[in-house]
Amino acid sequence: KERKATNFLIEDFMLLANEAVAKHLSKLTANGGAHFASLYRVHDEPDTDRIENLANLLRVMGYHLKTSGNGKVTGAELNKLLEAVKGKPEEYLVKTATLRSMSKAIYTTQNIGHFGLAFDFYTHFTSPIRRYPDLVIHRLIKAHTDGGTPITIQEMQAFDKLALHASEREVAASDAERDSIKMKQVEFLAGRIGEEFDAVISGVTERGLYVEEQTTHADGMINVRNVGDDFFEYEEKNYRLVGRRTHKAYQLGDPIRVKLSAARLAEKELDFVPV
Repeated sequence: KERKATNFLIEDFMLLANEAVAKHLSKLTANGGAHFASLYRVHDEPDTDRIENLANLLRVMGYHLKTSGNGKVTGAELNKLLEAVKGKPEEYLVKTATLRSMSKAIYTTQNIGHFGLAFDFYTHFTSPIRRYPDLVIHRLIKAHTDGGTPITIQEMQAFDKLALHASEREVAASDAERDSIKMKQVEFLAGRIGEEFDAVISGVTERGLYVEEQTTHADGMINVRNVGDDFFEYEEKNYRLVGRRTHKAYQLGDPIRVKLSAARLAEKELDFVPV
């Protein structure tokens, strides 16, 4: 889908609305009113070890992610990285690796800010996907207005449990979505066995190469036995396989032309061979 300026404009308005509501509810809580709890959408700073691993991975691919000595990174540096890979074959791979290195956003009554958005206050007041926490925020706003229906102290005391439940269900929904997309990718490509595709190497292990088809972003694997007419050794630090005789190297992030050799729907797996 093509995202146009109007899409970004609407998203910005939504983010600002969510920020404004979170600030408003925070002030009401700080003023010590009878209704003292609220729900926030928070995003902690990324784990330092994950950021260092991401920086090492990017270095192999020819990109530099500026971090402090203790593995800290700023949102500005991450944005600079994502801008640098725009339009490149490895763009989707870098974005996915960066996203996986981030902490998970969760719901909580304790506000610690939102690292990814660089907001000190954030909640889900409005969104394209209506969530139960959105509705809780709507009730809170109404409860604080003249004539609004009060929310009981007992309900407020259950907010921590509610936030945990909402966060857990979000993870379950995300896993289900990822599985369904993978299944439909394999189903779609099952009728195209023998065809050739442009791909990028998205992972390297001693077992072989993981590749990502560039049109559908479907993941598959090239078994090390099928990589080429050579004995390929795994260089873990360099994220690559190197032929012992030919010295031919297959490295993370490299573009590669592949042919689909098998599609197993039950396992949601695709097999490729290099062309």
